[in-house]
Amino acid sequence: MYFAYPMKTFFLWSIASLYSIFSIAQDSPSQIDIVDFKTAAVDIYVNENSEIISGTVSYNLTILKDTPSLFIDAKTSHATMLK
Repeated sequence: MYFAYPMKTFFLWSIASLYSIFSIAQDSPSQIDIVDFKTAAVDIYVNENSEIISGTVSYNLTILKDTPSLFIDAKTSHATMLK
């Protein structure tokens, strides 16, 4: 499969971003004693015609303590542009 340069760059950036989301969720000091993240399965969908990349992440985790909610965000994630 051939990707144009901008699409390839965006695709690699998307993968890095999704990895960052998982690693930040695991290292969050407010949840580290409440949730144990085991794995993350990432599915990325590339639409070459519209240059849109979307995806989903499914987490396998263990709840260590009772908690009313769980938040996963990317507020402090960092992505490096890959070329």
